[in-house]
Amino acid sequence: METTREDLTPGDVDGLDQPSWWLCVAYSDDIANIGHRARVDVERGLTLGRGVDVLGPGVFDDARVSRRHARIEPLSEADGGGLVLRDLGSHNGTRVGGRQVSRARLVAGDVIAIGRTLLVLCRAPLRFSPRPYPGIDGCGFTHAQIAAAIDKVAQRSTTVLLVGEPGSGKGHLAAEIHRRSGRPGPLITVECGVFRGEQAFHRLLGDDERSGCFVEARGGTLFLDGIDEADADFQRCALALVDRCESSGEVRVLASSLAELTSGGPVREELRARLVRWVVRLAPLRSRREDIPALARAFVERFAGRPIDLNFRLACALLHHDWPGNVRELEATIERVVIDADECAPLRLSAGARHLLGLDPPENVAAVASAATFSIAASGGWFRPPQGERVAIDHRPTLARLLGALARQARSDPGEALSLHELLAAGWPDEEVIEAAGTNRVYVALTTLRKLGLRAALVRTRAGYLLDPGLDLRFVDE
Repeated sequence: METTREDLTPGDVDGLDQPSWWLCVAYSDDIANIGHRARVDVERGLTLGRGVDVLGPGVFDDARVSRRHARIEPLSEADGGGLVLRDLGSHNGTRVGGRQVSRARLVAGDVIAIGRTLLVLCRAPLRFSPRPYPGIDGCGFTHAQIAAAIDKVAQRSTTVLLVGEPGSGKGHLAAEIHRRSGRPGPLITVECGVFRGEQAFHRLLGDDERSGCFVEARGGTLFLDGIDEADADFQRCALALVDRCESSGEVRVLASSLAELTSGGPVREELRARLVRWVVRLAPLRSRREDIPALARAFVERFAGRPIDLNFRLACALLHHDWPGNVRELEATIERVVIDADECAPLRLSAGARHLLGLDPPENVAAVASAATFSIAASGGWFRPPQGERVAIDHRPTLARLLGALARQARSDPGEALSLHELLAAGWPDEEVIEAAGTNRVYVALTTLRKLGLRAALVRTRAGYLLDPGLDLRFVDE
């Protein structure tokens, strides 16, 4: 006989202990770095920078990151405790919550930008080790709790209640529990707030032995979605149906609600007692930001049919949004990004996505998108910076050839730099130049392009130079 446990918080993870502060890599140009984490020692603090491998080799291998870029330190009890971030005089600055800071007090969920790496500060047990859970996307401790709770109960017949805000993924988890259960029958979902009075009787119990939810779900799973929205008639029928399912063992029952089912609440006590034997609580997306990129990548692959990287500005927008619609809102946003992308990679923060995220007033979507775009002639003959005038350089053929080469590279391999040798060949195709002199020529020419208005778009890395794929770049064929 299975044990009945009421008001249980499942998801105990091996090694659970007092929570510690952790930094998790939520976005990186190198997708292999995403999910790397480091514990923040609350006594000694943590230094971040290109010369420090606290998050793993190469995470901060970025010319935009200083060797000693920023430091996270503990605050004294007199100052209220917690953590504070200090920028260590870095060349390109440090951002917290989208704002450049010299010093900022940190709270769980803060997004920290260092170069083109985005970090999320979160809380997790000291001995927590994330691991993949097929079918459930994420990399944080909250994700692991949910996945562990489902692992424990999926192949049992125990009734499960899923609790979470609208759009938090209750329907997806119900489908995942059913899939993992190995039951041969179907998953039948009933929207509890839809049926009233006699409708509830006919839908749940049926008119004869050949109808009703029990017959439809035989050998499978019945999901009562939104049981806290059901009226008295529906609840009375649902109680009879749950009793029938549990006594026969032929049908497994899952249910969902927006809030905890408490005594004296909207759900009658007899039904509540049957539904709270195993409760899985789904945290809102805003409280587990470290999971957002993993969820976004899963949605990208579904809508695009293949994996496509996110660009930096899109990742920033996703991580800073509060997601009142939770996972369902993220899904809709990514679908719009993929539709707007028109085969572009990496995926960019499109005008449509900005509108969905509330970043632009509806009437200004097109204008704002245009104002934030770097327009560059594919030939390299001219460019227009955001909110700036068109800059013609076709009368300076070396500069035009260099910009054209950078534009072609950005279109074919965004994020990949052109080496000094490649730039030298592009800028001076008919000359043989010794390496030392050539390096100086390239440096002087690119410095000129920066002064003319490409400073924000032209990025130097260890491998060479490129046009920043994190910007909205529009290439114009003429």
